[in-house]
Amino acid sequence: MLDEPFNGPHRTASKTLSNLLIKLASEGRLIIASHHNMNTAKSLFNQVLMLNTETVSFGYSEEIINEDMLEKTLNTASTTQD
Repeated sequence: MLDEPFNGPHRTASKTLSNLLIKLASEGRLIIASHHNMNTAKSLFNQVLMLNTETVSFGYSEEIINEDMLEKTLNTASTTQD
């Protein structure tokens, strides 16, 4: 379980962490992480849970992380481009 694992680390450390998470997931390990960067979440995690006080969405990141769902969940026009 990781809380904002990519906040703060140097770019090299972030790449190392990304590679480790991909390796662990490929071994069938469950990875739970809170994360706010949707581009990174979409590329690293095959399933996501998005929530706020009104919306709960769970599913495959390719299906869930889209402009419509981000607007509903975040109550704002989202940016999936960083």
